[in-house]
Amino acid sequence: MSDLLWRMLEETNIDAKYYLQKLLGSGNYGGVFLADEVVGDHFIRQVAVKLIEPDKDQQNRTKQLDELRAAVNLEHPNLVRCFLPGQCTIGRYDFLYLVMELAQGTLQEHIDKTKTLPIAEVEEIVEAIASALVYLHGERNPRVHQDLKPGNILRVGSCWKLSDFGLLRSMNSQKSERTNSQNGTHGYSPPESYEGVVAVSWDIWSLGVMIAEMLTGQFPFTGNTNQQLMAQVMKEPPSIDWSKIPEPLAGIVKGCL
Repeated sequence: MSDLLWRMLEETNIDAKYYLQKLLGSGNYGGVFLADEVVGDHFIRQVAVKLIEPDKDQQNRTKQLDELRAAVNLEHPNLVRCFLPGQCTIGRYDFLYLVMELAQGTLQEHIDKTKTLPIAEVEEIVEAIASALVYLHGERNPRVHQDLKPGNILRVGSCWKLSDFGLLRSMNSQKSERTNSQNGTHGYSPPESYEGVVAVSWDIWSLGVMIAEMLTGQFPFTGNTNQQLMAQVMKEPPSIDWSKIPEPLAGIVKGCL
């Protein structure tokens, strides 16, 4: 659905309980709305509601349901809390939905305003997201997020939290698995993504890119096309102004990349 169609769902409701007030953002993943949770005539709280168009392909639809199941069963202070999954019909459209805690903004929005971030703030963000990754990667069946980027890191109260589990993949105790699709976001995807390999190192690489971006205002790889970017990521060292990255963060970035 286009952004315009998502906006047409503003001021509608889900089961007379979640009243969609404003579209916060949309993309291939669906649309996220600011919503009022109401029981009877009583306002309970404001939440975020993610609407997902059910895929017509049964295999892909199963993956969407897997996302909902994974999201509501993840419990960590630096992962966005997901309260409730469901399915609904609004007008003539059918949706899957996910009710989540409401954020005050994204790290991408913060970077867009300031270009670079203070070292102390970067350390706070890295500690929060690394903690979330330790939780995901340390499970009996390690989970790979596959789309770690500033747009998926949200400010909730005083905490930074990782969100969007649409590409979350369980590794079934294996170190790596093959994939038929090049998931993730260009600029944050590691060399193995171009080779059809999924491993926990995927998220670690993305974290290194993000740290460099927060401190220098530049991407370590800057190809003008996807083909150029792939060639740089696969064959060239990162282009980073190391004078802007103090220790121990410089060592962390080098280790990640």
